[in-house]
Amino acid sequence: MSEEYSDTTGNISIRIWEKDGIIYGSHCFVFQNGNRIDYNDSISIELRLVNDKECKGIFCSEYDNNKYSISIIKHNYFIYFYINDYPFIVDTIKLYKNKRYNQNYIIDSTLGRTNRPRSS
Repeated sequence: MSEEYSDTTGNISIRIWEKDGIIYGSHCFVFQNGNRIDYNDSISIELRLVNDKECKGIFCSEYDNNKYSISIIKHNYFIYFYINDYPFIVDTIKLYKNKRYNQNYIIDSTLGRTNRPRSS
């Protein structure tokens, strides 16, 4: 099962999944109103668990064909995505789990707001 995360604008997103103890991922980063796109829908992220909340590994950019050191700190509904020396993103980004449901609230991270469902 994969998990998808994105920033509040939806311009930076990753999808991660685990297989045989390794965490893999793909990415889609859109910059400068779509003039620069770094996208890979197969495997561009490979991580190993450090502890139950943190993993470290490598990100492979499709845009510049370079590899970057990354780490992820996982929380319940978001992650901190750390990337070293990548030219287009500040080194730490908070990414939210896409559309999650929590008791009586629907939280849509792509819009950055919380909506209470209407009663019928």
